[in-house]
Amino acid sequence: MSKRRCPPGVVAKVPFGTTDDVTVEHHHRLRGGPPEEAIRQLTEDFGMNHAPVQNFFGNWVWWLAATLAYNVARWVRVLALPEPFRTCRGKRLRTSFLNVPARVVRSARRLHLRLPRAYRHADAFIAALGQTTGATDLRLTSNETPEESTA
Repeated sequence: MSKRRCPPGVVAKVPFGTTDDVTVEHHHRLRGGPPEEAIRQLTEDFGMNHAPVQNFFGNWVWWLAATLAYNVARWVRVLALPEPFRTCRGKRLRTSFLNVPARVVRSARRLHLRLPRAYRHADAFIAALGQTTGATDLRLTSNETPEESTA
């Protein structure tokens, strides 16, 4: 009789003859990785960890809105963002790409988006904005005027 054991906390239906821990854990991660990651992001990043009101229909609407926000964030990550940001969590997506302090300025009959000079994801933001809007002439401009930078 062989001594077959699984890592602690892993119950997996694995093919017969799989005896080492690494293979069992790899099999478990392949089967449960993406769904578990989606559940973790929904509960930790998008507010599905609690029911905010006592009414069932109010909670139902809350959970539908949270699921819609998760799906839209997933679409933005997969379809618009550069490769290093495709697997980022909801909080990083919010702080790096959705809550960006910027100014919309009209000059010479054109709209300009002025990003802060210290914004470290500016290139990725401009690439994602060009990917979603189809704009080809996007440029990074600073919020500082020449007078402010010399003072």
